[in-house]
Amino acid sequence: MSLIRDLYTRFAHIGVEGAKFCVVGGAGAVLQFAIQDTLHFKFGTEALTAEAIGIAAGMILTFYGNRHWTYADRRSHGKGLIRETTQFLMWCLFGLGIQLGLQAIATYGLGFKSGLAYNVVTALGIGVATIFRFWAYRTFVFVEKQPSAAAAEELQPEPTR
Repeated sequence: MSLIRDLYTRFAHIGVEGAKFCVVGGAGAVLQFAIQDTLHFKFGTEALTAEAIGIAAGMILTFYGNRHWTYADRRSHGKGLIRETTQFLMWCLFGLGIQLGLQAIATYGLGFKSGLAYNVVTALGIGVATIFRFWAYRTFVFVEKQPSAAAAEELQPEPTR
């Protein structure tokens, strides 16, 4: 029974964090779709260019949301903003590569050029890149776990009498 309790205690926070991450990522995806579809279908911008611009806009939104909400308890308050921003952008670029790579294969390699195919592949790319980004952000970007109030009290030395 303690094994189950220990596993639950160890991984329970990931569910809440994952839900927040999905909300933030969902907002970024909506922004990405709005921008890329407008550019691609209304203004005739090339598929990968439109998607890259949409992803860049979503990255700005998701950095703010993840830093200040999803990982608010794990971010480095002030001193690590440059490190967090650099790491976030680096891992976002890997995610961008995943998304654009899938779109390039579908659009140019397989010839899927319809609007439906474009958006389905975009959604697939977002899904694959999201799993990768969740792992990367937790592992490399937002790593400074802030101690809880109870843990902070435990770290305080006993007063001498």
